[in-house]
Amino acid sequence: MGARFVLLLTLATTTQAAEPIRITVPLRLDRTAIAASHSPAPDGAAVSAKGIAQTMVPGGSVAVEVNGLPYVVQDAGGQLQWTQHYRIEGELTLGPCRQHIDIYGDSRFQTGKSFEFCGQLFSVEAIAADGLSITFEEVSKFTAKVGQPAPAIALPLMRGGLLKLSEKRMKPLLLDFWASWCDVCLGEFPRLRKLHDSSSVEVVSINIDNPAQRQIVNNILADQKPHWSQVVTGEGEGTSAWQVFEPLTYAGGMPLYVLIDTGGVIRYAGTGGGIRLPEVHAALEKLLRD
Repeated sequence: MGARFVLLLTLATTTQAAEPIRITVPLRLDRTAIAASHSPAPDGAAVSAKGIAQTMVPGGSVAVEVNGLPYVVQDAGGQLQWTQHYRIEGELTLGPCRQHIDIYGDSRFQTGKSFEFCGQLFSVEAIAADGLSITFEEVSKFTAKVGQPAPAIALPLMRGGLLKLSEKRMKPLLLDFWASWCDVCLGEFPRLRKLHDSSSVEVVSINIDNPAQRQIVNNILADQKPHWSQVVTGEGEGTSAWQVFEPLTYAGGMPLYVLIDTGGVIRYAGTGGGIRLPEVHAALEKLLRD
């Protein structure tokens, strides 16, 4: 009887310890392909004719290389249009499912974004520095819970860099999920500014508006001028962070604030408790006191 009880415990523990699926896909560079549309100037390139070591006549174009990749730059009425003359592609495979990957032609394959594949949700965890591989991680099995480690997902910050939720940090992290239609969310921006300025917590706001509202989001940010970090993926409710934290909301409503301690464990999730975010302040004070 005792041996059977031990065996059952072992099986339960094994089931709970299942790791999310991680897939690294090799990529190939095709220098003969031509993009279907113009692209923004690549990193490291100047959006000025003075930055190109070739002569360009009005209305003409020149071939250049940036970071070893070929582009054609055309003069379009005083503005430069960049067209990439390459593609970086591969194929994601899981069981019977196949998904063509085009790093620069499909916005889903950007670090921190999530997409559905083979009935599961995946996020782009990393793209190799040399551009020759991309790693995906399953996020559909991550259901965030208070008292447990935050899911291992990375979010692209508007000012550059990645926010990795599960990593250890110097001070607690407060996630602020907001949308342009949530008046309460926008009304708490001044309180978030004070929290950020107090230096006791790192604040990161995550927008979940649909792509069609992107200009409205940009206008709000230009008006509010928040100086703490922002995440605006353009994926709306498909944003990987919202997919795993949405179960912590009240019937999917907003606002949602999530407090993560320095060890990466979720300590609070909720609406903040009303005006001036009393629950957030109480949770943060308890965290700092403990």
